[in-house]
Amino acid sequence: MRVLIISDGPNIMTGYGQIAKGFGKYLARSGIDVAFGSLQQMGGELYARLDGDRYATVYSCHGGQAPYVERAIAEYSPDLVVHIRDPVALTQQYFPGAYRLKPIASRYNCRVIHWAPVMGEVPVDIVKALVEDSDLVLAPTKYAYGIYLYGGLPSNLMETLYWGVDPEIYYPDEGDRELIGASADSFLMGTVGVHDRSHKNYPLVMKVVSELARRGHKVELYMHTASGSFHLEHYSETFGIKGRVIRPRIYLKDWGVSDALMRRIYCTLDCYISLSSAEGFNMPANEAAFCRRPVVLSDHPVHREIMGDLAMLVKSEPVVPDNMYMTYLADTSDAVAKVEGLIKDGWSPDKGKIEEHVKKLSWPTIVEKFLQIVRGRFGLK
Repeated sequence: MRVLIISDGPNIMTGYGQIAKGFGKYLARSGIDVAFGSLQQMGGELYARLDGDRYATVYSCHGGQAPYVERAIAEYSPDLVVHIRDPVALTQQYFPGAYRLKPIASRYNCRVIHWAPVMGEVPVDIVKALVEDSDLVLAPTKYAYGIYLYGGLPSNLMETLYWGVDPEIYYPDEGDRELIGASADSFLMGTVGVHDRSHKNYPLVMKVVSELARRGHKVELYMHTASGSFHLEHYSETFGIKGRVIRPRIYLKDWGVSDALMRRIYCTLDCYISLSSAEGFNMPANEAAFCRRPVVLSDHPVHREIMGDLAMLVKSEPVVPDNMYMTYLADTSDAVAKVEGLIKDGWSPDKGKIEEHVKKLSWPTIVEKFLQIVRGRFGLK
């Protein structure tokens, strides 16, 4: 079986890039031939190291433009194209650079799978696009499956399959406060995400830090992101926490830190916090959990499904009417109480639940289920 994974490139430190890399690595370990089609190549390498001496080709599929995609499919001759991205990219109405894969793939006798997250109600145009462009849709959560079903996507065109985390990258390790510029004696909170995603709701996290500081706690917040559309410097000043917020001097989503350094960053945190108003999966929260850090999350259906009571879920109310990027709003007073409990009482994790979570979301488990699905549906070897 030959699989072409089209998403952010495996050398890019976005959530999609990490998913593509982990998925490809463990497919290759299972004896599957793998190549990548990078939608955001940005001049990066045209190869990716998967495992040891095993490398894979990275084709530039610049923005999903048809000539680039066709070249990748024609040269690689895959049996499957697996597209890992928000399905908004398939519709001109919602995405100016919209593209389709099946018209090209069908000319080369290969099937198309869209492994596509959703964060809220899906417009009918997106459902129609998925039906037209898919041989199979993989919903990365049961929540997404339900939304797609309610939106009209046929159940016989869908399966639920979680994304995974690489247990060889994310595990307990030494932290390094000096590395990220944190004080030796502060309670260090952290959050990770791309800077142009409004659903991450960073101002709410900063408000929590402000209230904790007002109560006399020595807290700091590491934000692994850029200022972006939020203009985070303004919020730091408004909330009176300018000296408590730490961000990388340079942040480029297409040229991120190494896997080992990202692990050390997670392991430096006293807790990970995300009060996002919508989520498709929240990969950083799961990476932090794999590093055995306490995780404080908004009580969004995706967080509740994936993390369960392994996370400290903050009271959150549904937003009515909602949209794809604003579905639940977290109660910052409850978030303050959750973090304050950690500061005062520490964290006593249920090790059995953590290990169960790690096993459930480890890429070896996910890839095994993926191969069962595609072999059963398409008869591929």
